[in-house]
Amino acid sequence: TDASLPVSAHVLDVTAPQCMSFNLDLDLGLLELEFDEPVNLDNLVVPYISVVGSTTGATVVLTVSDASELTTVTTLRLNITFDDLNNIKLKNALGDMDRVLLQANTVTDLNGNWIEGNLQVNPVSRLNYIADTTAPSLSSAGLDLSNNLLSLSFDEVIDVKSLFPFNI
Repeated sequence: TDASLPVSAHVLDVTAPQCMSFNLDLDLGLLELEFDEPVNLDNLVVPYISVVGSTTGATVVLTVSDASELTTVTTLRLNITFDDLNNIKLKNALGDMDRVLLQANTVTDLNGNWIEGNLQVNPVSRLNYIADTTAPSLSSAGLDLSNNLLSLSFDEVIDVKSLFPFNI
């Protein structure tokens, strides 16, 4: 005999997902967003995500993501683009980039409910932070003897105050 019971009531999920916290890894260029429920990666709008410094107000609006993946059903990982990562590093040097703002309609849950977003007065706080510990590499150099100019290009943004010309 069949011991199953019929469904007496079915209630649709109409609750929007919420971003609870985030992790920022400046060494690997990763941003992880932790949600209170599973989200749909296919509906992600990366330019609706901003990384913000709470003390300086500095903001970096992400342009795109090189790749995105769900590492768990509620954790979304973004590979930050080269330009966005350098902008975050520059602004992080001025003051800690420790908040994330998500506009309304940044992502949906699995039932199509769009996130309502959060405002500057209610930012998502950073849970974990990994500083950039990888040394920059010299990408190219040029020497203009007519103008006595040495040009150096690196693979990431550098602090020019840390460059000592007499060590070159």
